[in-house]
Amino acid sequence: HQNKWDNFTIKGDLHSKKIDLGQALNNTNFGNTAFDVELSIDRINDNIDGYVDGNILEFGFKNYNYQNLTLTGNFNKNSFDGHAYLSDENLKFKFDGLIDFSHNPNIYQFEVKVDDFCPNKLNLTQKYEDLKIKFNITSDLIGNNIDSIEGSLRIDSIILNKKGQENLLKSIELLAVNNPFIKEKFILLKSDLISGILSGNYTLSYLRNDFSNLLHEYLPIFFKERENKEHINNFIFDINIKNLDNLSQILEMPLNVVNNCKIVGSYDYSKNKFNITSTIPKIEFKKQLVKNFNVVLHNTNEDLRFSTYFEYGKKSPVQFDIQSVVESDSLQLNIQLKDHTSSMHIGDIQLSTNFSKDEEDQLITKISLLPSNFWFKEQKWDIKESNIICKKKSFTFENFRLQNHECFLNIDGIVSDKEDERVTISANKIDLNEIFSILNVKNFSLGGILNGNIYGETLLKNPHINASLDIDEFKLNDRSEERRVG
Repeated sequence: HQNKWDNFTIKGDLHSKKIDLGQALNNTNFGNTAFDVELSIDRINDNIDGYVDGNILEFGFKNYNYQNLTLTGNFNKNSFDGHAYLSDENLKFKFDGLIDFSHNPNIYQFEVKVDDFCPNKLNLTQKYEDLKIKFNITSDLIGNNIDSIEGSLRIDSIILNKKGQENLLKSIELLAVNNPFIKEKFILLKSDLISGILSGNYTLSYLRNDFSNLLHEYLPIFFKERENKEHINNFIFDINIKNLDNLSQILEMPLNVVNNCKIVGSYDYSKNKFNITSTIPKIEFKKQLVKNFNVVLHNTNEDLRFSTYFEYGKKSPVQFDIQSVVESDSLQLNIQLKDHTSSMHIGDIQLSTNFSKDEEDQLITKISLLPSNFWFKEQKWDIKESNIICKKKSFTFENFRLQNHECFLNIDGIVSDKEDERVTISANKIDLNEIFSILNVKNFSLGGILNGNIYGETLLKNPHINASLDIDEFKLNDRSEERRVG
Protein backbone atom coordinates (compact mmCIF):
# COMPACT_ATOMS: atom_id res chain seq x y z
CA HIS A 1 0.00 0.00 0.00
CA GLN A 2 1.42 3.36 -1.00
CA ASN A 3 0.72 6.70 0.60
CA LYS A 4 1.16 10.12 -0.93
CA TRP A 5 4.61 10.56 0.63
CA ASP A 6 6.17 7.43 -0.92
CA ASN A 7 7.07 9.45 -4.04
CA PHE A 8 7.80 13.19 -4.06
CA THR A 9 10.11 15.87 -5.39
CA ILE A 10 11.28 18.97 -3.53
CA LYS A 11 13.17 21.79 -5.24
CA GLY A 12 13.86 25.27 -4.01
CA ASP A 13 15.94 27.66 -1.99
CA LEU A 14 16.20 27.64 1.80
CA HIS A 15 17.18 30.78 3.67
CA SER A 16 17.52 31.46 7.37
CA LYS A 17 19.10 34.30 9.30
CA LYS A 18 18.96 32.52 12.65
CA ILE A 19 17.82 29.11 13.93
CA ASP A 20 18.67 27.87 17.44
CA LEU A 21 19.81 24.30 16.75
CA GLY A 22 20.52 23.68 20.43
CA GLN A 23 16.90 24.26 21.31
CA ALA A 24 15.61 22.36 18.29
CA LEU A 25 17.80 19.32 18.99
CA ASN A 26 17.67 19.67 22.79
CA ASN A 27 21.46 19.65 22.84
CA THR A 28 23.41 22.47 24.47
CA ASN A 29 26.51 21.73 22.38
CA PHE A 30 24.85 23.36 19.39
CA GLY A 31 24.11 27.06 18.91
CA ASN A 32 22.64 29.26 16.22
CA THR A 33 22.86 28.53 12.51
CA ALA A 34 22.20 30.65 9.44
CA PHE A 35 22.21 29.38 5.85
CA ASP A 36 21.44 30.09 2.20
CA VAL A 37 21.00 26.79 0.36
CA GLU A 38 19.66 25.53 -2.99
CA LEU A 39 18.17 22.06 -2.45
CA SER A 40 16.70 19.33 -4.65
CA ILE A 41 15.32 16.05 -3.25
CA ASP A 42 13.63 13.15 -5.11
CA ARG A 43 12.03 10.23 -3.30
CA ILE A 44 10.89 7.13 -5.16
CA ASN A 45 9.57 4.48 -2.79
CA ASP A 46 12.34 4.04 -0.22
CA ASN A 47 15.11 5.68 -2.27
CA ILE A 48 16.10 9.29 -1.68
CA ASP A 49 18.44 11.20 -3.99
CA GLY A 50 19.32 14.84 -3.76
CA TYR A 51 21.54 17.73 -4.66
CA VAL A 52 22.71 20.55 -2.40
CA ASP A 53 24.51 23.78 -3.27
CA GLY A 54 24.78 26.47 -0.65
CA ASN A 55 26.51 28.34 2.09
CA ILE A 56 26.23 27.79 5.84
CA LEU A 57 26.86 31.37 6.94
CA GLU A 58 27.09 30.53 10.62
CA PHE A 59 27.14 27.33 12.66
CA GLY A 60 27.43 27.26 16.46
CA PHE A 61 29.10 24.34 18.23
CA LYS A 62 30.53 24.29 21.78
CA ASN A 63 30.12 28.07 22.15
CA TYR A 64 32.06 28.80 18.96
CA ASN A 65 30.52 30.17 15.77
CA TYR A 66 32.02 28.67 12.61
CA GLN A 67 31.84 30.96 9.60
CA ASN A 68 31.47 30.37 5.86
CA LEU A 69 30.91 26.68 5.14
CA THR A 70 30.25 25.98 1.46
CA LEU A 71 28.62 22.66 0.52
CA THR A 72 28.05 21.28 -3.02
CA GLY A 73 27.24 17.74 -4.07
CA ASN A 74 24.92 14.81 -4.58
CA PHE A 75 23.60 12.75 -1.70
CA ASN A 76 21.24 9.95 -0.75
CA LYS A 77 20.40 8.23 2.53
CA ASN A 78 23.81 6.60 2.79
CA SER A 79 26.27 8.57 0.65
CA PHE A 80 27.69 11.96 -0.22
CA ASP A 81 29.64 12.77 -3.38
CA GLY A 82 30.81 16.34 -3.59
CA HIS A 83 32.75 19.18 -2.05
CA ALA A 84 32.83 21.02 1.27
CA TYR A 85 34.88 24.09 2.08
CA LEU A 86 35.15 25.92 5.40
CA SER A 87 37.00 29.23 5.67
CA ASP A 88 37.14 30.17 9.35
CA GLU A 89 39.97 32.00 11.09
CA ASN A 90 40.53 29.01 13.39
CA LEU A 91 39.88 26.21 10.90
CA LYS A 92 40.27 25.98 7.15
CA PHE A 93 38.88 22.74 5.80
CA LYS A 94 38.41 21.35 2.28
CA PHE A 95 36.77 18.04 1.34
CA ASP A 96 36.53 16.56 -2.16
CA GLY A 97 35.30 13.06 -2.80
CA LEU A 98 32.90 10.23 -2.06
CA ILE A 99 31.75 8.49 1.11
CA ASP A 100 29.28 5.73 0.24
CA PHE A 101 27.72 3.41 2.83
CA SER A 102 25.13 2.12 0.35
CA HIS A 103 27.74 0.22 -1.64
CA ASN A 104 28.96 -3.20 -0.52
CA PRO A 105 31.75 -2.84 0.44
CA ASN A 106 31.53 0.77 1.67
CA ILE A 107 33.65 3.27 -0.30
CA TYR A 108 35.88 5.97 1.16
CA GLN A 109 37.51 7.86 -1.72
CA PHE A 110 38.27 11.46 -0.82
CA GLU A 111 40.86 14.14 -0.18
CA VAL A 112 40.89 16.44 2.84
CA LYS A 113 43.03 19.50 3.47
CA VAL A 114 43.13 21.06 6.95
CA ASP A 115 44.94 24.30 7.82
CA ASP A 116 45.04 26.73 10.77
CA PHE A 117 43.24 24.18 12.97
CA CYS A 118 43.21 25.62 16.53
CA PRO A 119 41.43 23.06 18.78
CA ASN A 120 41.68 25.23 21.89
CA LYS A 121 40.14 28.31 20.26
CA LEU A 122 37.34 26.14 18.86
CA ASN A 123 36.59 24.99 22.44
CA LEU A 124 37.26 21.37 21.48
CA THR A 125 39.78 21.10 24.33
CA GLN A 126 40.99 23.21 27.23
CA LYS A 127 44.57 22.18 26.49
CA TYR A 128 46.98 23.14 23.71
CA GLU A 129 46.60 26.92 23.81
CA ASP A 130 48.22 28.58 20.77
CA LEU A 131 48.51 25.23 18.97
CA LYS A 132 47.92 25.23 15.20
CA ILE A 133 47.68 22.05 13.14
CA LYS A 134 47.95 21.47 9.41
CA PHE A 135 47.63 18.20 7.45
CA ASN A 136 46.30 16.56 4.27
CA ILE A 137 44.44 13.25 3.96
CA THR A 138 44.09 11.05 0.88
CA SER A 139 41.82 8.03 1.28
CA ASP A 140 41.28 5.15 -1.15
CA LEU A 141 39.66 2.58 1.12
CA ILE A 142 36.83 0.08 0.81
CA GLY A 143 35.33 -2.09 3.52
CA ASN A 144 32.34 -2.41 5.83
CA ASN A 145 34.37 -2.76 9.04
CA ILE A 146 37.92 -3.17 10.35
CA ASP A 147 37.91 -6.87 9.38
CA SER A 148 37.23 -6.22 5.69
CA ILE A 149 39.03 -2.90 5.15
CA GLU A 150 41.27 -2.73 2.07
CA GLY A 151 43.19 0.01 0.34
CA SER A 152 45.33 2.92 1.45
CA LEU A 153 45.11 6.00 3.63
CA ARG A 154 47.80 8.69 3.61
CA ILE A 155 48.14 11.68 5.94
CA ASP A 156 50.96 14.01 4.91
CA SER A 157 52.37 17.52 5.30
CA ILE A 158 51.60 17.31 9.03
CA ILE A 159 52.70 20.41 10.92
CA LEU A 160 52.09 21.14 14.60
CA ASN A 161 53.04 24.69 15.54
CA LYS A 162 52.96 26.14 19.04
CA LYS A 163 54.49 29.51 19.90
CA GLY A 164 57.09 29.13 17.17
CA GLN A 165 57.98 25.57 18.17
CA GLU A 166 57.23 23.35 15.18
CA ASN A 167 57.00 19.62 14.67
CA LEU A 168 56.91 18.37 11.08
CA LEU A 169 55.83 14.84 10.15
CA LYS A 170 56.39 13.86 6.56
CA SER A 171 53.57 11.34 6.38
CA ILE A 172 51.51 8.61 8.01
CA GLU A 173 50.61 5.81 5.61
CA LEU A 174 48.21 2.93 6.16
CA LEU A 175 47.98 0.02 3.74
CA ALA A 176 45.45 -2.80 4.19
CA VAL A 177 45.53 -5.92 1.99
CA ASN A 178 43.18 -8.91 2.01
CA ASN A 179 44.26 -11.98 0.07
CA PRO A 180 41.32 -14.44 0.01
CA PHE A 181 43.28 -17.12 -1.88
CA ILE A 182 45.75 -17.75 0.94
CA LYS A 183 43.34 -16.54 3.65
CA GLU A 184 45.78 -13.96 4.95
CA LYS A 185 45.51 -10.24 5.54
CA PHE A 186 47.85 -7.55 6.69
CA ILE A 187 47.76 -3.93 7.82
CA LEU A 188 50.95 -1.93 7.36
CA LEU A 189 51.57 1.40 9.11
CA LYS A 190 54.49 3.69 8.23
CA SER A 191 55.35 7.14 9.62
CA ASP A 192 58.15 9.24 11.09
CA LEU A 193 56.98 8.38 14.63
CA ILE A 194 55.50 4.91 14.50
CA SER A 195 55.61 1.94 12.17
CA GLY A 196 54.16 -1.51 12.43
CA ILE A 197 52.58 -4.50 10.79
CA LEU A 198 49.68 -6.77 11.67
CA SER A 199 49.52 -9.95 9.62
CA GLY A 200 47.62 -13.23 9.65
CA ASN A 201 44.05 -14.38 9.42
CA TYR A 202 42.21 -12.09 11.81
CA THR A 203 38.73 -10.95 12.80
CA LEU A 204 39.56 -7.93 14.93
CA SER A 205 35.94 -7.12 15.76
CA TYR A 206 35.90 -10.24 17.96
CA LEU A 207 39.01 -9.34 19.95
CA ARG A 208 37.13 -7.75 22.84
CA ASN A 209 35.10 -10.91 23.42
CA ASP A 210 38.14 -13.12 22.83
CA PHE A 211 40.22 -11.48 25.52
CA SER A 212 37.32 -11.23 27.94
CA ASN A 213 36.87 -15.00 27.66
CA LEU A 214 40.61 -15.59 27.89
CA LEU A 215 40.93 -13.52 31.08
CA HIS A 216 37.78 -15.17 32.45
CA GLU A 217 39.82 -18.37 32.83
CA TYR A 218 42.20 -16.67 35.27
CA LEU A 219 40.09 -13.87 36.82
CA PRO A 220 36.45 -14.94 36.50
CA ILE A 221 35.44 -12.55 39.25
CA PHE A 222 36.33 -9.57 37.02
CA PHE A 223 35.69 -10.91 33.51
CA LYS A 224 32.42 -12.49 32.47
CA GLU A 225 32.36 -15.13 29.77
CA ARG A 226 30.96 -13.69 26.53
CA GLU A 227 29.13 -15.52 23.80
CA ASN A 228 31.30 -15.84 20.70
CA LYS A 229 30.48 -17.02 17.19
CA GLU A 230 32.90 -19.26 15.38
CA HIS A 231 35.68 -17.17 13.84
CA ILE A 232 39.41 -17.09 13.19
CA ASN A 233 41.96 -14.95 14.97
CA ASN A 234 45.53 -16.01 14.37
CA PHE A 235 47.96 -13.15 13.87
CA ILE A 236 51.27 -11.58 14.76
CA PHE A 237 52.16 -7.90 15.17
CA ASP A 238 55.33 -5.83 15.31
CA ILE A 239 55.24 -2.15 16.36
CA ASN A 240 58.12 0.34 16.54
CA ILE A 241 57.71 3.74 18.24
CA LYS A 242 60.46 6.26 17.56
CA ASN A 243 61.65 9.30 19.52
CA LEU A 244 58.64 11.34 20.68
CA ASP A 245 60.62 14.10 22.40
CA ASN A 246 59.60 17.05 20.20
CA LEU A 247 55.98 15.94 19.88
CA SER A 248 55.70 15.39 23.66
CA GLN A 249 56.84 18.95 24.33
CA ILE A 250 54.38 20.51 21.88
CA LEU A 251 51.40 18.42 23.06
CA GLU A 252 52.45 18.64 26.73
CA MET A 253 52.40 14.86 27.02
CA PRO A 254 53.45 13.56 30.46
CA LEU A 255 54.92 10.42 28.87
CA ASN A 256 57.87 10.63 26.51
CA VAL A 257 59.55 7.74 24.71
CA VAL A 258 63.08 9.08 24.20
CA ASN A 259 64.54 6.15 22.28
CA ASN A 260 62.96 3.55 20.02
CA CYS A 261 60.31 1.33 21.59
CA LYS A 262 59.53 -2.11 20.20
CA ILE A 263 56.37 -4.15 20.87
CA VAL A 264 55.91 -7.59 19.32
CA GLY A 265 53.33 -10.26 19.95
CA SER A 266 50.99 -12.94 18.70
CA TYR A 267 47.53 -14.33 19.35
CA ASP A 268 45.93 -17.63 18.37
CA TYR A 269 42.23 -17.95 19.19
CA SER A 270 42.06 -21.67 18.38
CA LYS A 271 44.78 -22.44 20.95
CA ASN A 272 43.70 -19.67 23.36
CA LYS A 273 47.28 -18.42 23.58
CA PHE A 274 48.86 -14.97 23.38
CA ASN A 275 52.29 -13.46 23.92
CA ILE A 276 53.41 -9.81 24.14
CA THR A 277 56.98 -8.57 24.54
CA SER A 278 58.03 -4.93 24.81
CA THR A 279 61.42 -3.27 25.01
CA ILE A 280 61.81 0.46 25.71
CA PRO A 281 65.35 1.80 26.25
CA LYS A 282 64.28 5.09 27.89
CA ILE A 283 61.03 6.62 29.16
CA GLU A 284 60.48 9.99 30.81
CA PHE A 285 57.30 10.52 32.83
CA LYS A 286 56.74 13.83 34.64
CA LYS A 287 60.49 14.37 35.16
CA GLN A 288 60.94 10.77 36.31
CA LEU A 289 63.32 8.53 34.38
CA VAL A 290 62.88 4.85 33.56
CA LYS A 291 65.54 3.00 31.56
CA ASN A 292 65.80 -0.47 30.01
CA PHE A 293 62.09 -1.18 30.43
CA ASN A 294 61.28 -4.76 29.40
CA VAL A 295 57.92 -6.51 29.64
CA VAL A 296 56.83 -10.07 28.85
CA LEU A 297 53.17 -11.08 29.12
CA HIS A 298 51.89 -14.52 28.14
CA ASN A 299 49.55 -17.27 29.23
CA THR A 300 49.63 -21.03 29.77
CA ASN A 301 46.79 -23.49 30.27
CA GLU A 302 47.01 -22.94 34.02
CA ASP A 303 47.93 -19.28 34.54
CA LEU A 304 48.68 -15.82 33.20
CA ARG A 305 52.29 -14.66 33.64
CA PHE A 306 53.69 -11.14 33.71
CA SER A 307 57.32 -10.15 34.16
CA THR A 308 59.04 -6.80 33.88
CA TYR A 309 62.47 -5.34 34.46
CA PHE A 310 63.43 -1.67 34.56
CA GLU A 311 65.77 0.86 36.16
CA TYR A 312 64.12 3.78 37.96
CA GLY A 313 65.74 7.06 39.00
CA LYS A 314 68.38 9.48 37.71
CA LYS A 315 71.08 9.91 40.37
CA SER A 316 70.97 6.51 42.09
CA PRO A 317 68.84 4.25 39.91
CA VAL A 318 67.16 1.20 41.40
CA GLN A 319 66.68 -2.00 39.41
CA PHE A 320 63.19 -3.52 39.62
CA ASP A 321 62.61 -7.15 38.71
CA ILE A 322 58.90 -7.97 39.03
CA GLN A 323 57.37 -11.41 38.51
CA SER A 324 53.67 -12.16 38.83
CA VAL A 325 51.38 -15.11 38.24
CA VAL A 326 47.57 -14.89 37.95
CA GLU A 327 45.29 -17.88 38.37
CA SER A 328 41.92 -18.73 39.94
CA ASP A 329 41.16 -15.16 41.10
CA SER A 330 44.55 -14.82 42.77
CA LEU A 331 47.74 -12.90 42.10
CA GLN A 332 51.20 -13.92 43.28
CA LEU A 333 53.74 -11.08 43.17
CA ASN A 334 57.48 -10.96 43.80
CA ILE A 335 59.52 -7.74 43.58
CA GLN A 336 63.32 -7.86 43.66
CA LEU A 337 65.22 -4.58 44.15
CA LYS A 338 68.89 -3.89 43.45
CA ASP A 339 71.10 -0.83 43.56
CA HIS A 340 72.14 -0.26 39.94
CA THR A 341 75.58 1.15 40.81
CA SER A 342 76.73 -1.50 43.29
CA SER A 343 74.39 -4.36 42.25
CA MET A 344 73.65 -4.71 45.97
CA HIS A 345 70.38 -6.44 46.85
CA ILE A 346 68.14 -3.85 48.52
CA GLY A 347 64.73 -5.47 48.58
CA ASP A 348 62.67 -8.63 48.35
CA ILE A 349 58.93 -8.09 48.61
CA GLN A 350 56.48 -10.96 48.27
CA LEU A 351 52.71 -10.93 48.50
CA SER A 352 49.66 -12.91 47.51
CA THR A 353 46.32 -11.33 46.61
CA ASN A 354 43.00 -13.15 46.50
CA PHE A 355 39.75 -11.77 45.12
CA SER A 356 36.29 -12.86 46.23
CA LYS A 357 32.80 -11.46 46.82
CA ASP A 358 30.58 -11.27 49.87
CA GLU A 359 26.90 -12.18 50.16
CA GLU A 360 25.99 -8.75 48.74
CA ASP A 361 28.17 -9.34 45.65
CA GLN A 362 30.70 -6.73 46.81
CA LEU A 363 34.38 -7.25 46.02
CA ILE A 364 36.74 -8.42 48.78
CA THR A 365 40.48 -8.11 48.17
CA LYS A 366 42.75 -9.93 50.61
CA ILE A 367 46.43 -9.02 50.40
CA SER A 368 48.66 -11.45 52.26
CA LEU A 369 52.10 -10.00 52.84
CA LEU A 370 54.75 -12.68 53.15
CA PRO A 371 57.94 -12.10 55.18
CA SER A 372 59.83 -9.52 53.11
CA ASN A 373 62.45 -6.82 53.47
CA PHE A 374 63.89 -3.70 51.87
CA TRP A 375 66.81 -1.35 52.53
CA PHE A 376 66.30 2.35 53.08
CA LYS A 377 69.25 4.70 53.72
CA GLU A 378 71.52 1.79 54.62
CA GLN A 379 68.98 0.40 57.09
CA LYS A 380 67.25 -2.94 56.60
CA TRP A 381 63.49 -2.93 57.24
CA ASP A 382 61.52 -6.14 57.64
CA ILE A 383 57.91 -6.51 56.53
CA LYS A 384 56.30 -9.03 58.87
CA GLU A 385 53.74 -11.57 57.72
CA SER A 386 50.31 -9.95 57.83
CA ASN A 387 47.01 -9.46 55.97
CA ILE A 388 45.25 -6.41 54.59
CA ILE A 389 41.60 -6.93 53.65
CA CYS A 390 39.92 -4.33 51.45
CA LYS A 391 36.13 -4.10 51.15
CA LYS A 392 33.80 -1.46 49.77
CA LYS A 393 33.66 0.57 53.00
CA SER A 394 36.47 -0.81 55.12
CA PHE A 395 40.16 -1.67 55.29
CA THR A 396 41.25 -4.29 57.82
CA PHE A 397 44.89 -4.46 58.95
CA GLU A 398 45.88 -7.68 60.68
CA ASN A 399 49.09 -6.72 62.47
CA PHE A 400 50.81 -5.00 59.56
CA ARG A 401 54.34 -4.30 60.79
CA LEU A 402 57.51 -2.62 59.50
CA GLN A 403 60.52 -3.17 61.77
CA ASN A 404 64.17 -2.22 61.95
CA HIS A 405 65.66 -3.61 65.19
CA GLU A 406 63.88 -1.65 67.96
CA CYS A 407 62.20 0.74 65.50
CA PHE A 408 58.80 -0.35 64.29
CA LEU A 409 55.50 0.85 62.87
CA ASN A 410 52.50 -1.38 63.52
CA ILE A 411 48.94 -1.03 62.18
CA ASP A 412 46.15 -3.22 63.55
CA GLY A 413 42.39 -2.84 63.32
CA ILE A 414 39.71 -1.65 60.93
CA VAL A 415 39.43 1.62 59.03
CA SER A 416 35.72 2.11 58.29
CA ASP A 417 32.69 4.35 58.89
CA LYS A 418 31.38 2.27 61.83
CA GLU A 419 31.61 3.51 65.41
CA ASP A 420 32.42 0.08 66.88
CA GLU A 421 35.46 -0.46 64.61
CA ARG A 422 38.78 1.27 65.15
CA VAL A 423 42.40 1.10 64.10
CA THR A 424 45.54 1.45 66.21
CA ILE A 425 48.83 2.73 64.85
CA SER A 426 51.80 2.07 67.13
CA ALA A 427 55.20 3.66 66.64
CA ASN A 428 58.48 3.04 68.39
CA LYS A 429 61.61 5.11 67.73
CA ILE A 430 60.37 6.27 64.33
CA ASP A 431 62.52 9.06 62.85
CA LEU A 432 60.19 11.78 61.55
CA ASN A 433 63.05 13.35 59.59
CA GLU A 434 63.18 10.25 57.38
CA ILE A 435 59.40 10.19 56.89
CA PHE A 436 59.22 13.83 55.81
CA SER A 437 62.22 13.38 53.50
CA ILE A 438 60.13 10.76 51.66
CA LEU A 439 56.92 12.84 51.69
CA ASN A 440 58.81 15.91 50.37
CA VAL A 441 56.17 18.35 51.66
CA LYS A 442 57.01 21.92 50.67
CA ASN A 443 57.46 24.54 53.42
CA PHE A 444 56.58 22.13 56.21
CA SER A 445 58.47 19.41 58.03
CA LEU A 446 58.58 17.71 61.40
CA GLY A 447 61.63 16.18 63.01
CA GLY A 448 62.33 14.05 66.04
CA ILE A 449 61.91 10.52 67.32
CA LEU A 450 58.28 9.39 67.53
CA ASN A 451 56.92 6.96 70.13
CA GLY A 452 53.34 6.15 71.07
CA ASN A 453 49.93 5.22 69.72
CA ILE A 454 47.27 6.76 67.49
CA TYR A 455 43.67 5.53 67.72
CA GLY A 456 41.19 6.18 64.90
CA GLU A 457 37.44 5.61 64.65
CA THR A 458 34.89 6.24 61.85
CA LEU A 459 37.78 7.43 59.67
CA LEU A 460 35.75 7.03 56.45
CA LYS A 461 32.82 9.11 57.71
CA ASN A 462 33.39 11.53 60.64
CA PRO A 463 36.98 10.87 61.71
CA HIS A 464 37.70 10.70 65.45
CA ILE A 465 41.39 10.49 66.34
CA ASN A 466 43.00 10.15 69.76
CA ALA A 467 46.72 9.96 70.30
CA SER A 468 49.28 9.39 73.02
CA LEU A 469 52.60 10.40 71.49
CA ASP A 470 56.05 11.47 72.57
CA ILE A 471 58.47 13.21 70.21
CA ASP A 472 62.04 13.49 71.44
CA GLU A 473 64.29 16.18 69.93
CA PHE A 474 61.26 17.75 68.28
CA LYS A 475 61.83 20.05 65.30
CA LEU A 476 59.39 22.16 63.29
CA ASN A 477 60.69 23.18 59.86
CA ASP A 478 64.23 22.24 61.02
CA ARG A 479 64.04 24.51 64.09
CA SER A 480 64.83 22.78 67.36
CA GLU A 481 62.46 23.01 70.33
CA GLU A 482 63.85 22.68 73.82
CA ARG A 483 60.78 20.96 75.23
CA ARG A 484 59.55 17.45 74.70
CA VAL A 485 56.25 17.16 72.90
CA GLY A 486 53.75 14.62 74.17
